[in-house]
Amino acid sequence: MINERLQGVLNWFKENPNSNPNMYELVEVLSQASRDEEKNEALIKELTKLEVERLINNGIVTSEDDCLVQMVLEVYEQVLGGQQISEEKENYLKMVAGVSFYLKTLEANGQEVTYNNTYEYSTLMDHKYELMERGEEISDTVLKNEDLITLRYKNNIESYSYERDKSAIQISPFLPIDEKIDNALELIKPYVYPERLQILSEICHKNKTLPTDMTLTVIRDLGIGVNFDTAEKELDDANLSGLGWSIEMGTIANTAKNGPEFYIHTMEKNGFKITPENMEYLNKLKEENLELEKKNTEPAKHHL
Repeated sequence: MINERLQGVLNWFKENPNSNPNMYELVEVLSQASRDEEKNEALIKELTKLEVERLINNGIVTSEDDCLVQMVLEVYEQVLGGQQISEEKENYLKMVAGVSFYLKTLEANGQEVTYNNTYEYSTLMDHKYELMERGEEISDTVLKNEDLITLRYKNNIESYSYERDKSAIQISPFLPIDEKIDNALELIKPYVYPERLQILSEICHKNKTLPTDMTLTVIRDLGIGVNFDTAEKELDDANLSGLGWSIEMGTIANTAKNGPEFYIHTMEKNGFKITPENMEYLNKLKEENLELEKKNTEPAKHHL
């Protein structure tokens, strides 16, 4: 199976000689090959050589001394040397390679080199902290690429933050994932039912994931009565993929006060159909929220 994928990627690039290399995919397929005993080393060598040559020929890097090329060659040598790259390390390496390639492409094309994708950068750092917790080594070559990404991110994040509503929730991406989760949940704690917060906390800590800053802001805003269209705009600003948007919408429905109502409103407004099964689940959530509202609302004090 891995050899078929290697051959497929190689064929595509041969058939499309003017296309840019895909460093994310190259590191991904090399990492997967390292865990497959039947890998074809000749295919690995040819694909890596072609991709490095294309990086240089397309002017994205100036020589093999570039840190991105050195990182790719390092992964290549590990694969041919019989080292297995774990799935966790693969997730980190391919993100470093992909973002580094993106930034170098902007620079090579004479475009403004900006990078303020907090969601992507936070995910990259989460992968790094996971490796550190597992005791996996990260080479200086890889860290050099990461440092350049971090420098670009820090240089641009202040202007990005300024453009956003100052009241929006913003979680520092430079913290270990568990600390980020605790900080984030503390910020939305006053605006959600304790029972919902506990479930979200367990899921986040178990999966080592955190909703986007925008999703956290929507959850908070729904808790203070912001109208649905205004709350939706914050989520739209996250620039999520279709799958990412669906996941964050599910988190909001399951966590926020009026979450099910917001989910139904937003899905119908955007022309999406809700299946009978999902509608039944959402109605169940609404009923549970009514009970939680009664349970968590202090009775009014009467004075004689």
